[in-house]
Amino acid sequence: MENQIMISGKKLFYKNGYFKTKISHITDNIGISTGNFYTYYSSKEVLLDKILREQLNILDREFKIAVDIDGNLPEILKNFFITTINFVKNMMPLYILKGEIEKKINKFKDTTIKIIREYDEILSHYIKIILLKKSVNLKQLDIIVSLINIQTKTYMTYLINGKQLEYLNSKSTEKEAEILTSLSLSTCSIFNLNFENVNKYDSLTGVYSEEYFINFLKEKTSANEVNDTAFFLVYSPRLKINKKDFFSDSILKGISDILKKHIKSDDVIGLLNKMYFIIYMKKIGKKEAEKSIENRLEKMFEVLEKKYSNAGSCTVQIESFSIKKSMPYDMIKSKIDEIIYPK
Repeated sequence: MENQIMISGKKLFYKNGYFKTKISHITDNIGISTGNFYTYYSSKEVLLDKILREQLNILDREFKIAVDIDGNLPEILKNFFITTINFVKNMMPLYILKGEIEKKINKFKDTTIKIIREYDEILSHYIKIILLKKSVNLKQLDIIVSLINIQTKTYMTYLINGKQLEYLNSKSTEKEAEILTSLSLSTCSIFNLNFENVNKYDSLTGVYSEEYFINFLKEKTSANEVNDTAFFLVYSPRLKINKKDFFSDSILKGISDILKKHIKSDDVIGLLNKMYFIIYMKKIGKKEAEKSIENRLEKMFEVLEKKYSNAGSCTVQIESFSIKKSMPYDMIKSKIDEIIYPK
């Protein structure tokens, strides 16, 4: 019954708009009483939130797949914009509904407003991931991401209003994606965001280089956007002796695969000094949760040591600390140096 109500609500919201759709319209459409509606949803807005959240989760999954490809920047951007166009095309009524809500945003609760804002945030999030993978100069990155976001939304509106979007085939979708890619690259050029063929991400092992991490942390702290974020360094003094064997490509890939199963996909994994794992984890929150993750990582690396090294006892160590908004980059780098380059 709950699913039927959701399907009916989605259909009528898309067809008639949110404000013109009454709860009685939703229930009459599937032949139930309004009382049955309130068994599952406390209000029409709660139903709207669930519909929006469902589509947002679909978009998030599709974007994750779109950015996780090998290639140069234009290729990755083009693939990302093809995904964006196809999503808007397939969910065009939702996109129009979102626009209707934004025009009267003051009529909604904070929960609904948060979901609507997430649509813009998720677009920016994945554009940023793409640029971070390939960029060398990270100055003004947030401004560039915001402008590309605006360009993308404006172009989608242009395609919808011009009645072009619904008639796009795969070939014409690719052409539109190329236009968005060209606009994005032009924006990067205007702000002197440089892209070089630097080995920052190893597609074989699935980890980032030290150079990437240094730039990544500088960008995070300069943007002043981090708060209650746990940061882990995993290392083993004993492995200094036979680190070459332990950190061969095949073993490194196995370790990174295991790590990615235990942490969120948008967290960042890398190597420092060619032998220390460094894991940046976003907004973990409570200290108990941080300690739990720390214990899990320690057990995981102990198992790996036993499997891949046959000398001595396990000596894996975990170092972690939280990054606050006011914490400068130099403080973080100093902490890393204390661990990696002890006096």
